[in-house]
Order: sequence, then C-alpha cells, then structure tokens
Amino acid sequence: MVASDSALAAQTLHYANSAYYSAGYPIERIDRAVAHLGLTSLPALLVINHLRSEFPISGAVTFQEYWRYTASVGAVCGVFFEDEPGITICPIALGALHDIGTLVLLSCLTDEYKQGVLDPMHIRGMQRHDAEFEYLECDAFQLGARILEHWELPSSYVETIRGCSPRERETRQPETDLLSMAIFYIRAQPSLCPPFWINQIPKEWVLEESGSVISKALNNLRDIQKLFA
Repeated sequence: MVASDSALAAQTLHYANSAYYSAGYPIERIDRAVAHLGLTSLPALLVINHLRSEFPISGAVTFQEYWRYTASVGAVCGVFFEDEPGITICPIALGALHDIGTLVLLSCLTDEYKQGVLDPMHIRGMQRHDAEFEYLECDAFQLGARILEHWELPSSYVETIRGCSPRERETRQPETDLLSMAIFYIRAQPSLCPPFWINQIPKEWVLEESGSVISKALNNLRDIQKLFA
C-alpha cells in the first residue's frame, strides 16, 4: 500500500532517513524503509503526519502546543524504553498519540467541551478526567483508545493508552506505567508543557531523577520535532 501511494512513500522514506531513526546509511527503497521502521511504528507515524490538517485546534490550545507537549512525552518515553528491550512500541508515536482523545475533543467540541468540562473544572474544582466522564461518560484516554482502535492501529498502542484512564486500572500494560511516568515528568515542566496540561505539582513530589531523564530527553527532542516539521 505504501509503495503505491507516492505521498506515503515519500513520507516513509523521510522517516527512515531522519536523524532520529537513522540507520547510519541512506535508505532509498520503500521495502527497506518499512522494514527499518517496523510495522508497529510506521502506521502510527503516518497517522501523526495527518493530525495537523485533520484536527485544527482552536481556543484552549494550538496544534503547536499539542505537538510540543506530546513530542516531549514521547522523548521521555524514549529514555525509559531504552532500558526495556521487550517493549516494541515506538515511543515517539506513543507520545504523540497518547492524548489524541483531547485533540479530538478540542477540535470537534470546542464550545461544548469548555462548557461541559473546562468550566466545571474551574468552578467546582474537578479533576479533568472526572469532568470528562461526567459530561461524556468517558475520559480523553478512553476516547483516544477507541479512536485508535477504530483506525486499526496496533493493539499495543490502544491498550497502553486506555490504561492511562483512572477507570481502566485493571487493563494497565507495563508500557502504561512508563507512559504515565513520562506524562507526570512533562506536566511538571513549565518550559515543555503548555498551561492546558500543566499540573500544579509541589516540587517535593517530583522525583529527583526526573532532571537527568529530562536532560536526556531534550537531546532527542530536536530530532523528534524535525520528523513532522
């Protein structure tokens, strides 16, 4: 399918020869690019490429803010996954897709989301996932998992993201714990996290090793951002 679509073929070659995924030599054939990226990573990477045009955010956040936040989460996941050889999920794709539910809600239900979720958060002091569940009967992580399932992305992404919902604790995968920790780290970093996602976390709650993890992640973040420039 990729080879028969010139746009997908060009994008796949771009990913395979990027600084982040570089094999150390040029990859010029589509079959080799697909093999290099892997069938777990490539579908997710191609989906990410279309998010900008499909879901133009307005109001609460911009797509640039969404991408800055999710790319940072993916960069931290990349640091965590280095010590977990059994994990086959692409950390960059996982970071970019983990909050797709919020992206869709902000794009498609701008006013309704503000009135039904954001206003109760501020007025009643609710947690966002509780306000989402009260208004929508699901939270953004559950919605995101359903969307990725509908798009037929690998189940590893679906279940990892679904497990981030407080109402899906029993379905948590090992990858979910690492993703949740990455989210925690980034939401405690005002320089990397837009106000919409930032947590007011007391400094003493932030683990001491988060500094070294963030430092390693920042080394990769520039290359990650170039993937979807």
